[in-house]
Amino acid sequence: MKKLIFISFLFFNFIVFGQQTITKSIVSDAPYIELKTAGIDDLIIKESETEKLEITILNADLGILENVSCNDFNCVLSVTTALKETNNLSVFKSIKVSAIIKIPKGRKVAVFGETINLKIEGYQGILRIFVNDGNIDIKRVKGITEIKLSSGNIYAQIEDASLDIKTRKGSITFDNKIQKSPYRMKQQKKHKLIVKSKKANVVLTQL
Repeated sequence: MKKLIFISFLFFNFIVFGQQTITKSIVSDAPYIELKTAGIDDLIIKESETEKLEITILNADLGILENVSCNDFNCVLSVTTALKETNNLSVFKSIKVSAIIKIPKGRKVAVFGETINLKIEGYQGILRIFVNDGNIDIKRVKGITEIKLSSGNIYAQIEDASLDIKTRKGSITFDNKIQKSPYRMKQQKKHKLIVKSKKANVVLTQL
């Protein structure tokens, strides 16, 4: 049986502090989701309360969805930055492109980016993050979260989760206590946090 795939576009053509907002909603039961974030400065990942995959882009006059494609196997979303002519380059450079993506629980998600600030608000599924530089804030580790971050900071709230943390030149702290790398707590838990980094600092807090 063909899997249901439906893409709808909701364009909000209003300006909030000079910002245009675009929301795209996708209904698909594809098990894999891939998000390429070349045009996003700040990204929030939330768990969807429905079966819809939804992405909202702020400053949509600069950040655009270059490509969205879904098949029976996966959905791929690519966001790029559209450089527009402006008489005030300092204003342009100060504008940040932000996005919120809501993902149905239980999917296998991969996020790719260069420099990005990322906030994860408790996703229940397999979430893999491949980022070169930035700050990653995990409200609560749910499911399996794997992070590969070259440099930056990772903040994570831990509750009943296995840990496998390794950073070569960064620091690891758990409840304000310094830990040696690699730092592992490998109980048989369904929630896991895996971090592999060259220079990132990892700050863990027990809930």
